[in-house]
Amino acid sequence: MKKKILFIWHAAVVESYQKYIAELAEYDDLDITLLVPQYSIEGSRKVKAHVPKNAKYKVIVGYAINPQDPLLSIYPLLPYYLWKTKPDLIHLFEEPWHNNAAYLNFWIKKICPRAELIFQTLQNQVKDYPNNWINIQNQTYKYSSAAIACAEEMKKVLLHWKYNKPIHTIYLGIETKLFSPKDSTKLRQKLGLNKFTIGYFGRMLKEKGPEDLLAASKKLNFPHQLLFVGDGKDKEELKKQAKNAIWLDPVPLEELPNYYAATNLLTLPSRTTPKWKEQFGRVLVEAMLCGTPIIGSSSGEIPNVIGDAGLIFKEQDPSDLAEKISKIYKDQQLRQELINNGFKRGKEFDWSSITQKVYSVYKEIFNEKP
Repeated sequence: MKKKILFIWHAAVVESYQKYIAELAEYDDLDITLLVPQYSIEGSRKVKAHVPKNAKYKVIVGYAINPQDPLLSIYPLLPYYLWKTKPDLIHLFEEPWHNNAAYLNFWIKKICPRAELIFQTLQNQVKDYPNNWINIQNQTYKYSSAAIACAEEMKKVLLHWKYNKPIHTIYLGIETKLFSPKDSTKLRQKLGLNKFTIGYFGRMLKEKGPEDLLAASKKLNFPHQLLFVGDGKDKEELKKQAKNAIWLDPVPLEELPNYYAATNLLTLPSRTTPKWKEQFGRVLVEAMLCGTPIIGSSSGEIPNVIGDAGLIFKEQDPSDLAEKISKIYKDQQLRQELINNGFKRGKEFDWSSITQKVYSVYKEIFNEKP
């Protein structure tokens, strides 16, 4: 008999994120229903819920109060969704101290008391939570059977808060088939790229470190260009600091491989702040698969994601970044070695590999049931 899974994840309004659910749904013994809000703010823009056609999983677009803020968001009809799906397991991909977690903790006891609960966390910093958040978190800990930490630092946060049930460290994935090396000759000509090109792809926010790349550029003693692809509130201020840079708006997912290929090197110079540090850095994996060497800062999970597929510089240290860029520019053998390692490393983040680990967590939980 199939096990019924109710997967709750606000960010899965994004079509590409539902690849996670689609891969899980390939397991014949799982019957998966995904609950998402009517919209969410993803990548600084409003994204309406994607509902696929002919998928092996079902999607409930639930009305959510405050869908723009996952912390405050709540599904008023959650009791009905629980009654309708009658899940054997609820997979909550929200932080254990969120409003949705509190509401779920209340109703799971009343409507589906036999359902197992796991939660998946992206929290990689220990913070001083208000008492009511701690109470919600403790309730989630109490009712859950296991937790999935999306990185080692997230596991450390759970241990700090004395979570004493199984913790499974499983990274997020990407759709690796979308990313591969491309011939960038025409695109480079179109963009006017005729020198060694250093790329930055992502949100134009100070905490993402584009200022450090601009500062490092001034320390380089060889001809080069900077390519910035993305948008954000600090973009106009950053543009004033650049003389040799090309600035582009975000490009569609299917076009990204061409732009990665048009760069000779990709950087992710994220900075740790009291409220944030890098949780994953998916552009690193995407660039690896496109044959682009990468350099990342020491912020958060970047070093663990890169492994032996790139170089690491000390965050907020433009001199160290400039040194690492120069090293890759000058050493062709190193550049090729990083490219080869990147192809191997990038494939480890394919959703099929990731969901195989998640499926094992499900099976472990079901096998433990009396």
